Amino acid sequence: MKRPLIFLSGTLLLLSSLFGCAERPSAEEEEEIPASLQQASQALLTAETAMERADVQLDLDKIGSLRSLKEELPAPEALTSPRVQQELQTAIDSFYEVFEATGTSLDPIELYTLEEPLFIDTLEAPLFQEDGQELIEEFAEELGLSRTDEAMIHFYLSYLYTLNAVGILAEAGGELYEIRYSPEADSANVYDFVFKQNVEGLRPREVLALFNDQQRQAMVNAIRLLTGGTVRAEEVLPQLDEALYQRSALFHLNEAAERLGEVAPDLKAAIDELRDSVDRELIEELIRQLESWGFVIETLPADLVERILQEQ
Repeated sequence: MKRPLIFLSGTLLLLSSLFGCAERPSAEEEEEIPASLQQASQALLTAETAMERADVQLDLDKIGSLRSLKEELPAPEALTSPRVQQELQTAIDSFYEVFEATGTSLDPIELYTLEEPLFIDTLEAPLFQEDGQELIEEFAEELGLSRTDEAMIHFYLSYLYTLNAVGILAEAGGELYEIRYSPEADSANVYDFVFKQNVEGLRPREVLALFNDQQRQAMVNAIRLLTGGTVRAEEVLPQLDEALYQRSALFHLNEAAERLGEVAPDLKAAIDELRDSVDRELIEELIRQLESWGFVIETLPADLVERILQEQ
């Protein structure tokens, strides 16, 4: 039997193994297993199968640094097909089902509403909190996930959100831009956004005019997947299934890092390195570029905005 996708607490791991074997438990045995635990275990196996079909599995034993993580990531062009995108969505939905079945609640994302460009004037905007879906908690005390379980699922959700965003952007690039691996082994960026056309010296509205409707939609959708915030290209706003995409890559990465600090210090070092890279080198730089490309940033995670303002 193959190794389970993630490290799970004893009960959930046992059920995952049972459902993954050729011999399923008997009807009598299944009756003794709480329905919510059966649901969580089946959802976990569905997520694992979807990641295998999309060929985006990660071997956590090999991830000890950002460089080793980059070596495990799929090529951008491998993420563009509708079949792979559907498998990524299935895995995301299934991991959320594990949280729901085990009564694991998720905090909402706190967002700032931006009334002016972030990198031009001082931000003076009210803070609002986006309504978050409260997940069921009736089985939390009895069947709740361990902190390690939660950390691993949050990490995989962050990974899947990121791949989803990369695939959306790569598919729409056309003759305007491409998404590719960062050429430098020690670069903080895992994937680079590279224009195929020369946009140097163009005004923001002139750069935005180069983006067709599909490319504009891809960009605003990708930013929502990565940060949970809202970016607009003139009248184009994110169009995503909010019931499926409940949070963001950045949210789940932060949640994973927080929990791994408690249970797996060695792995946490790699996750912290990745989180710092995403926060400081990727997200902040992309936001800075978006404004120069004519996109309007409407909301961003509050902690990200506060850190950017402190550093200006």
